[in-house]
Amino acid sequence: MATKLQTDVEAAVESLLQNLPPGVKVDVNFTPDGAITFTVQQTKEQILKEKYGHLLGKKLSLTEAAKKYNVPRGTLLSWVYYTNYLSPVDSDAYPKLFNEAEVAYLVDIYEERRRVGSKALLVDDDGLPYEFKHPNLAEYRRNKKN
Repeated sequence: MATKLQTDVEAAVESLLQNLPPGVKVDVNFTPDGAITFTVQQTKEQILKEKYGHLLGKKLSLTEAAKKYNVPRGTLLSWVYYTNYLSPVDSDAYPKLFNEAEVAYLVDIYEERRRVGSKALLVDDDGLPYEFKHPNLAEYRRNKKN
């Protein structure tokens, strides 16, 4: 038979999970004293609004983005045509224009990956920075090369 506390906890968890927007990732952890903690990751839209809000609505071409963010134009092209990280705001326009907030977001992730020497995916299917499954293994392999 469930205790009142157990029932209250189950109701609170159910309510939390039902009120989250689609695509949100929740990490559930158990502390040594038996407590349950939840960490809710931000969505891509929340990150863009919070960190790159001043760039939302601004548009720029790939050439302008390459110059402004000091990223090879070929890298930006691959984000559009091969990995589909970037989509043009208006696909009929010439030159194609992109949301500057999304470009800045990807460039920040790209620079972080270059700094650590990783060639892993930049973002996952939800547009969030790709999390390494075995970060220690990747670090070990990078150090072994050097």
